[in-house]
Amino acid sequence: MRGSVLFVPRLKPFVDYAALAELLAAAGVDLAREAVAYEEELRSYFGAAAVYPLSSGRGAIALGLRALGIGRGDDVAIPAFTCPAVADAVLSLGAIPHLVDISPRHFGLEPRSLRRVLARGRTRAAVVAPIFGAVPPQDEVRELLSERGVPWLEDVAQAFGSSRGGRPAGSTAPLAVLSTNFDKPYTTGRGGVLVVNDAALAPEVEKLVDSLPAQTRAEAETILKGLVVSDYLFDAESYEPFVSVDLGYLYAAAEGDAYDLANLVARGATVAARHAVAAKGGLMPTRKPPLSWRLVRWFFPSSAVPSLGAVKRLELLLTALGKRHLAAARSDGERRRKLAALFDDAFAGSTSFRSPNWGAAGDEPWPIRYPLFVRDWARRPEVIKRLANAGYEAGPFIYPRPLSGMFPYYKLSRTTGRYLRGAWRAAAAVVNLPLHAGVDEDDVRKMAEAVRG
Repeated sequence: MRGSVLFVPRLKPFVDYAALAELLAAAGVDLAREAVAYEEELRSYFGAAAVYPLSSGRGAIALGLRALGIGRGDDVAIPAFTCPAVADAVLSLGAIPHLVDISPRHFGLEPRSLRRVLARGRTRAAVVAPIFGAVPPQDEVRELLSERGVPWLEDVAQAFGSSRGGRPAGSTAPLAVLSTNFDKPYTTGRGGVLVVNDAALAPEVEKLVDSLPAQTRAEAETILKGLVVSDYLFDAESYEPFVSVDLGYLYAAAEGDAYDLANLVARGATVAARHAVAAKGGLMPTRKPPLSWRLVRWFFPSSAVPSLGAVKRLELLLTALGKRHLAAARSDGERRRKLAALFDDAFAGSTSFRSPNWGAAGDEPWPIRYPLFVRDWARRPEVIKRLANAGYEAGPFIYPRPLSGMFPYYKLSRTTGRYLRGAWRAAAAVVNLPLHAGVDEDDVRKMAEAVRG
């Protein structure tokens, strides 16, 4: 139940505290059984040859590109408007990200831009990364890549649960990657999954995964502490989304035993309990990141995300939690689609705002957020302020500039320069409206009224 002052954060992922408490008390053999069931459920969902839960989505992208033969000096085509982690994964291999424009309508790769990139003859692989849960058209993109013999990987970190032509997003690429960080469709605290759809790649991927170390139980418990702390921060503070995610982890890693995991989980069973404990000063500090950390994030957006080191195999406790959260996420799709449709209706026919193109007939999105396009870009701050006055945290895409406008990517990437107009338009015009488990139909109505003024 909300307090007297309405505050709905931009993101509020689902955390199953009852499942978390149960898993903390489970024996190792029970966790192993749940972990196997989690992998099998994902493998069946994608129709994949194999799936591998890992400690990082970024690491999973890098591992997948290695399996495709990418190494130092190779060009990899990636969207110009996506999470910097995609570019980081390419750079970690010594490869060169080549930015491809996107459509500001459906946020998928723009075929004309991709054709120009491929015409240079340098591209050795491509990463397709649909965002916001939309289902962009991909037939022309796949044909272009196939004609050039360029293998591809689909990053469905923000598109898990969506389907294209009756098939899950990520199921038609040779390899796919999920992120299971706190701000994704379902969470293991932190982590990712590498999905192998092409059976011919399975032996190489298995060899790479077998060489990875496994996370320890202590690492897993620190991540879960960060998950609970972050969940509190989403309720209590208006931070940029990924700052909230990582700040909880930083607190947990720095404070160590100051946070008892079982106690955090028990006290975190309800929002009211978390607030009551916090009011007594017994849970955690509600401080903002130090100035030095905020300055680093401003100038080096991706570098501000603390590194967890080399990618590892996901620990059993986190994998088992992923299984519990996966069930909730998949069942939540219909509710989200209904709320997105209400937003669509509210802005239909508007000359000031435009709804996203969620997909073609027969496609099924899983809206992780609602990206409203403000036609007059100069009005976006005004729209965000009106929403804040109504009690709703909104803002641009997590990163307010495309990769071609972020240091160091515009220095380290090959770009198509002036042709990246779609990415800049999306970055300048999109406002993310909350669309999470804490949002209902009444919230949609109030947000639509606030946006229209």
